Parts: sequence; structure tokens; C-alpha cells
Amino acid sequence: GNAAFDLRAIFPLNLGWNCGAMSAHRLQVLKLPSDQLVFSIDGSLLLGLSQPWLEALGRSSASAWAAALSLGGRALLSLRAVAQSYASWLVSRREQLRKEDWLLLSLVPGAYALWYALHFGRRPNLTYRGDIAKLRSLASHCPSFRKPYWPPIFAPTAYQLMGYMGVQDLLCHLTPSPYAREVFVLADGQQIALDWRFPRKEAEEALLPEDSRFRKAPVVLVNHGAFQSSRSSPMQDMTAALVAQGFPVVVMNRRGYEEPLKVPRISMYGHLDDIDDVIVRSITRRYPNRTLAVLGFSCGTSPALRYLINRGRQPLPEFLRAPLAPTLLCGVMLDPAYDIKDDGALARIPFPVSIGIQILCCYHYCYKHKDVLARTPSKAALVDSLAASVAAPGALHRSLSDPLPRHGYTEPAPTLDSAGHVATVQLVRRLSCDYTDEESHFRRYDADFSDLDVPTLLINSEDDPVCVIDNVYHHHDKLLSHPNTILCQMSHGSHGPKYGFLGGRGMASQLGAEFVHAAWYRAIEDEVLRKDAHRRATHSLPRAGSSGDFGQFRREG
Repeated sequence: GNAAFDLRAIFPLNLGWNCGAMSAHRLQVLKLPSDQLVFSIDGSLLLGLSQPWLEALGRSSASAWAAALSLGGRALLSLRAVAQSYASWLVSRREQLRKEDWLLLSLVPGAYALWYALHFGRRPNLTYRGDIAKLRSLASHCPSFRKPYWPPIFAPTAYQLMGYMGVQDLLCHLTPSPYAREVFVLADGQQIALDWRFPRKEAEEALLPEDSRFRKAPVVLVNHGAFQSSRSSPMQDMTAALVAQGFPVVVMNRRGYEEPLKVPRISMYGHLDDIDDVIVRSITRRYPNRTLAVLGFSCGTSPALRYLINRGRQPLPEFLRAPLAPTLLCGVMLDPAYDIKDDGALARIPFPVSIGIQILCCYHYCYKHKDVLARTPSKAALVDSLAASVAAPGALHRSLSDPLPRHGYTEPAPTLDSAGHVATVQLVRRLSCDYTDEESHFRRYDADFSDLDVPTLLINSEDDPVCVIDNVYHHHDKLLSHPNTILCQMSHGSHGPKYGFLGGRGMASQLGAEFVHAAWYRAIEDEVLRKDAHRRATHSLPRAGSSGDFGQFRREG
């Protein structure tokens, strides 16, 4: 039935100023006949919870929902107060305002619209120098390359888009998950979450025979960014665009994301053997004899690129040589940094983003997994130093200046950068289970474009405050000297999926989905031409000087 409660009775938690600010207001909870809960404050609608919301509410902690509702109620009251004050001012001044005053008030949105139209709305800039015919064919089948990009009208600048992405992340965590989760157990016993999204109808090419691995749509493996997961806004935006094209998609949450860390093995840039394990024992089981597209966002581009490069350069593991294992089709990298060295992309991150990265590194690789990582004696001291680095940055530098004992020998101290976030990442790097020294670590985890054998789309924004555009300029010649890379530079879009004009589907997500579709059809075309050439080669051609009309055969061909 209908009932009204005091906030302090509903939320018997210590919410501080939130509860104190709202305790004088009346929160009403109404249960409608359609099994929907409606929350209102002083008679004004706050939000309505349908059945999926209620199921998510049952799975979430009461304190999280109480804090979210309390904060939302306070924001609603503040916005209502501002709107009422502005409306009261207009009513009181309506008779006194002259025509010139109304014209002046209308100039504000007009000036903003003019500024927006002059600064934004540019098409992506494509650059490629390799296999021109192939890359141009792929680009021509992606119509979004020819469209101008208009960022959200209400948040067009780089940091505004970062803030909007944070709001979207919050909404994604509060709404029901669009994924079907598979809890996958890796070879060492660690559990990770594989979040699947399935299209309503898979794309299929009926011209190819049933046994062709190109007949059905490729499976897309997505690697999320740092400090995020499959529930983040960029991942949900990218997977939605891919599913709309008819592709089955799986987001591989790395160790320590979504599922608790149980084995003290973690790395910011992922492990290739984990990807092998997922491909063989999950993707191949669900979708045998398929092709595989690999996507990555931000920090997730590092394992994605390394997998595309190393699996083309190094001999495949024995279990990947099975006939039903997928073959690599293409890659899409959204906001890659191109290197992980201390004097590279990491050192170019500007303030205040560098402060946020330092804090998030300390949280995710220390506070969140401290109990598990501290089981290893060689990592216990590193975890303690990382925990103290936020309150006392000097402790971080002292820890890094100490040599690291490992298996009977001592590694010399690394060169420290003055930036706190660089020193923090250096310490996080030492927490990796396979860390021995800086040089071997960079050689193992950094990407080299010299042996990239599949077409790959690289998307960067000129106003990106995380993976800045100077990273592209620093590696420009190396990127474009490769025959399989297309570099897409966008004038705006910040760090993320490049949300649309009204804040909806990101342009980068749409570009990635179209590129995978174009690469698939390019592979189908190559398969048809290869089989046609094989069929023609099996025909017996007349030898020179015989009575056969060889010229006629060539003309018909």
C-alpha cells in the first residue's frame, strides 16, 4: 500500500550532511499496481523503479542505494530551488523588462550556438600509407568516416566530456546489466568475469559454404580500460554498436575486475596467456570455426595490440593450433597510448588527470587487493609503500629508491620521475608476478608494430587529456609505415567513445563496429576470389600450339 516515512527511519545510516540536509523533507514511497515503486519528495517525483530496477536493488547493498537516493534527492531539491528562484525573478521582472533586455537575454544561447558551430563539426582525418587499395576499400565501407562529429551540445569540451562519461558510468552501474555473465576459471584457479552480449539475429553470408569460417559473423573480444570494467559506459556503448551489426561480443574483465582477486597475480596491462585461455575454452566452445576481432579501449589497447602482434609473430601455442580455434580478423584500438615507458605516454599525462591516475592506482592495486597481494612476502612491503604514497608521497620515492631483492640477486634502483603518478605506476609495475627488471618488462608488455598482420584501426582525439595527441606524433612515422594500420584522428571527443550530439551513441563505437563489418566482408571477398582462382587452376588449360582457343578462354575469364 501507500506509506510515507521519515528519511531517518528509511535510511538508519550515518550519511552525514546528506541525511541532515534532507531530514526536514518528506519522502514518499508509492507501490503502483504495475509492480513499480515511485519515490517522491514533498510531492515531486524523484524516480520510478520498474521490475528490473527492483531486481538490481535486491542485488545491491542497502548503503549504496541509500547514499545514491539521498544524494539524488539533494540534487533534485537544489535544482528545483534554482529553477523556482529563476522563474520568480522572471515573473517579478516581466513587466519591467524592456524589449532590449529580452534581446540581450536571447543573445546568450545564440552566442553559444555560434561558438559551438564554429569550433566543432569536423570530419575524422584518415591517414594510411601501406596497402593503399586494401585500406581504402575498408575505409570506403565505413560511412561514419565521412560524417562530421558533433560532441554533446551540453558538454563539448574535453573535461566536460570526461565528466559526462563519469555520469554515464554511474548510471550504468545503477541500471540492470545488459550482459549475460560467464564466470570463467583460468588455468591457475583465478576467476574472471566474461560478459557476453548476443545479437537478436547473427549476421551471416549465405554465399559461402557451411564449413567456411567466414560464413558467420566474427566474434568480438573487447578489452576494457584501466580502473573500469564491462559495466563502464565506454564498454556498454561499444558492445551495443557491435551487437547492432549482428556480432556476438564478449568483454573480458581482467584479473581483479568484477570478480575478487584470489591468486596474487595481477598486471595493469593483462596477460596474453589469459586471453589464450579464454579463446580456447570459452569462445571456441561457444563459436567454433569462427574469426575473431579484438578491440581495446585506453589501457586495454595494450593487451589487445600485443595479442594481435605476438600471435602473428610468435609460434602459436599447441592448444591454439586446433582446427576449430578462431583466426584473427582485425583490430580496433580506441584511444591507444602506443607505449608504456616512463618517459613516454605516461609522462605526457597532464595535471589534474595525473592526480586521478595516481589515486586510482593506489586504490585498485593496493586497497582493493591488499590482503591477497600481501600474501607474497616480496610484495608485502611494496603494498605498504603504495598505501602510504597518497598521504606521504616521499615514502613512495624512498620505496622505489631501495633495491628490489628477487631470487638471490638485487636489481639496481630505477630512475625516478618527478611526477607522482609515474612513480606510482613504477611501484605498481613491480607488483606484477613476472617482473624481473624494467627492460624485460617493457619488452614483454610494450607493443611493436613491425609484425602486425591484420588490418587495425587506431582512433585518437586531438583534445584527449589522458592519451594525449603527442603520443601519436611521437610514433607517427612508425604507425604509418605499416601496411595494415589506419590512423583516424578526431579533432574533438576527449577520452572515451566520442558521445553524439545529444549524448547518445558514441561515434568511435560506431566507427569500430563498421570497421569490423568492413574487414569481415573484405575477408569474404578474398575467400571467394581465392576459391575461384583455385577452381580455375584445376581446369586443364590448352598448351601453346594446340588447337584450343586460349585467347577466347582469357577473354571469357
